[in-house]
Amino acid sequence: MNKNKLLFVLVASLAIFSTVFAQLRPNVSFKKLHAIGQGLAINTQDPYDFHIFKIAVGEIRINNTEVRVGVAIHDKTVYLLKNIVVENGSFSATIMTTNMTEIGTINLTKFYRENVEIWVGSAVVNSINYNVYIIGIRRELTNDEKGFAIGEYCKEHPENEQCKGLGLNYRCNVSSENCRERIAAYCRDHPTDDRCKHLVYQYCRENMDDLRCREAFEKFCTANPTNPLCKNIIVDYCRTHTNDTRCRDLALEYCRNHPWDENCYKAAYKYCQANPNETMCGTIRTMATNYCKDHPKDWRCIEIAKRYCNANPTDENCLNALRNFCEDNPRYVACIAAKVTYCQINPTDVRCT
Repeated sequence: MNKNKLLFVLVASLAIFSTVFAQLRPNVSFKKLHAIGQGLAINTQDPYDFHIFKIAVGEIRINNTEVRVGVAIHDKTVYLLKNIVVENGSFSATIMTTNMTEIGTINLTKFYRENVEIWVGSAVVNSINYNVYIIGIRRELTNDEKGFAIGEYCKEHPENEQCKGLGLNYRCNVSSENCRERIAAYCRDHPTDDRCKHLVYQYCRENMDDLRCREAFEKFCTANPTNPLCKNIIVDYCRTHTNDTRCRDLALEYCRNHPWDENCYKAAYKYCQANPNETMCGTIRTMATNYCKDHPKDWRCIEIAKRYCNANPTDENCLNALRNFCEDNPRYVACIAAKVTYCQINPTDVRCT
C-alpha cells in the first residue's frame, strides 16, 4: 500500500469513527492528529510471527468537548482505541473491537532516526504480546484545517493584532463566533496572506503534539532558521519532550561547538557526576584540563575546580591548589582554620612552630 493510500485509509478510519460520534451528537469537528503511520507488530516469543500494524490517533470536538479517538489496523482487522493518554511524546490506549469489546492495550513512545518519526513500544492483542515499530507519515495542514486552526487561535487570543486586523476587514469583533468563522473562511481562501501564515504558526506553537504542526514548523524553520519564532519553539518543544532524540542531538551539537557556554558545562558536570565512566565525560575532562592549563583564572575553570575539589578533597591537585591559595592568602579565615586544625593533629611539624 503506497503512502497516499495508507494515509487515506487511516484518516478515513478516524473520520468514520468521528462520523459515529456525529450520528449521536451534532457539531463534530476534527481537531488534531497526534500520530499516524504503519509498521510491524512482532510477537515477543516468535520473531517470525509478525503483522502489518497501522495506527491513527487524533482528537475531535463534539460541541465544546474535546475527545481523543483512534484506530489500530492489525493486518486487515480494524480496532478502535479508547482511554487514550497522550503526553510528552508518548501515548497509551485500550484496544477495542468495533463492538466495543476490550481485547488489549498499546503503549508507544516517539523517537527520531535520521529525521524520521518512529513510534516504538508494545501492544497486547488477543492475549499475545507484541513489540511494535511504527514509521510515522508526514502530514501537512490543509487549507481547511489552517482556517480551523486560526479560528481556534483567535478564540483563545482575541487580543492578537493579526486576529483583530482580520476582524476589521469584516468590521466585526473577533470575540464573536461569527467573526471568527469569517476570519477562518478568509484564511482558507487566502492561505498565503502573511497574517494568516503568522496565525497558523502561532497556533502550532501551542499545539506541537499535533503532527501537522510539527511538519509545518519543520518546513518553516528549515527555510527561516534565524527566525525568533523558530528559536523559541525549539526551546518550548524540547522542554516538554525530553525523550525526543532530536532535542538531545541539538543540545549536543551546540555544546560541542560552545563547550564554555554556562548551560553546557553545568549540564555536562551534572551528567558526568551521575555517569563518571561515560566516554564523553573523559573527553570533557580533557577539554577542561587543556583549556584551564592556559586559562587558570577563567571563572568557569575556577567553578569547575571548586566543584571537583568539593567532591574529591584528597585529590593531589586539589591539595596543591589549596596550598598555593593559602600561601597567597595567609590571613584568609579558611586557611587559618585549616592550619590550626592541622597543627593540632601534627604539633611537631616544623611548619607549625
